Amino acid sequence: MTELADKADSPIPRNTNHKEKILLQGGSDRVCVIDIKGLIARQENAGVCTPKIIALLKQIEKDNSIKALILDMDTPGGEVIASDEINSAIWKLRKARNIPVITCMHSMGASGGYYIASATDYIIANRMTFTGSIGVIMSSVNATELMDKIGLKSTAFTSGDMKDMLSPTRPMTEKELAYTKAMIHETFTEFAKVVAKGREAFKTHEEVMAAEFADGRVLSGAAALDYGLVDELGGFDEAVAKACELAKIENPTIMQLQPKQSLMDILMSANTQVKPLSLDGLLPIKATSLEAGKLYYIAPQAIAQ
Repeated sequence: MTELADKADSPIPRNTNHKEKILLQGGSDRVCVIDIKGLIARQENAGVCTPKIIALLKQIEKDNSIKALILDMDTPGGEVIASDEINSAIWKLRKARNIPVITCMHSMGASGGYYIASATDYIIANRMTFTGSIGVIMSSVNATELMDKIGLKSTAFTSGDMKDMLSPTRPMTEKELAYTKAMIHETFTEFAKVVAKGREAFKTHEEVMAAEFADGRVLSGAAALDYGLVDELGGFDEAVAKACELAKIENPTIMQLQPKQSLMDILMSANTQVKPLSLDGLLPIKATSLEAGKLYYIAPQAIAQ
């Protein structure tokens, strides 16, 4: 391989919505890197914006010069549907192009991040990476005691007794509790099926659900290797080496494919350029408040209390 190339961004002529950055200049065979960093959601300003990631994967599908893909991952997870859409898009890419897809986990590749990684051919994690957290969560708030204290009453007119399920103004009924638990179990089962489909260590989703780690715990990379959830301990260099090995290329150009910033991205970036000193930059995980009633594949450490 040649020396590191100039990292100036250069537009991809085939699609002006994306740009590429050359990380290492080599031959005509290219290894593409996509960042999976931050909370996984469909929102425009999410760290991992599902529509943007899917658009990048579609771009790779059209580019025959790309011989392998690396997902450079650092995420605690995120929304269930958003994670599932990226997982499906990766499988579609693998079927269409038959190129190796490698996940390289850094600080975190947990829950929804692991859901995405399980669709890839090979997973590399640091020995201290937080990964696993195979499970699902839905949150709700009950304010009935506070309402009683201040003398506030709420009335809801519904077409059915489940229409205002998870309402914060009254306790849950036994019927609602049973239904919510069934929905959580169904979503967890789907997660287990995704893991069993992508990981040779498990033949069925029942094996995943019966495993010791299936209680939602976060694992270190070293522990995940023992369970068969990751394939190798290492970092980005090892991911590049594995991508080249599986793609059978010797002198690749390593390039990073990125979505171009939207106006919302620019405004959000400008809003966070200068801020007072806080612990946010010192902590490995930024806590996130969950939207009530929405299903998440997210690591417990990332949930704001």
